[in-house]
Amino acid sequence: MPTAARALSALMFAALAGIAAALAIPYLPDGTPPGRMVPASAVIGLLCGWLSMGRLVGQSYPLAAGNGFRTTVVTIFWVVTAFSVWEMLERSYERRYRGITDALVGTFDIALGYLRLLAAPEVAGVLVLGGIVAGLLAEAAHRRWR
Repeated sequence: MPTAARALSALMFAALAGIAAALAIPYLPDGTPPGRMVPASAVIGLLCGWLSMGRLVGQSYPLAAGNGFRTTVVTIFWVVTAFSVWEMLERSYERRYRGITDALVGTFDIALGYLRLLAAPEVAGVLVLGGIVAGLLAEAAHRRWR
């Protein structure tokens, strides 16, 4: 059911994912175009904010902070998974893999590369602190506009 807390959660996690993706662009390997990294991350953040954080509001503020962090981890998982699978498919079209096993292993290698991008101090800081703040604000929205 649509609520103010779900809508606010969706918008905050969309913004958080988009900002984190924009901060990670300078850490991409040289010559790698960012493409649609920021908008795709924002869409995934929007969905995770609505589906994950939006249903967890209505508890205490400490739990809301933890749920905000949890939603950030869920968002990171889906962003990294989506980008890794997409890049693996692009590589497989170029016939870089000998078989499906190599492609699946390649997906995990690509995912580790994306996780290294997110480990940059400013990106990780924005994700952790932003997720906690977004969780607290979602809880405040739930209490304000029931």
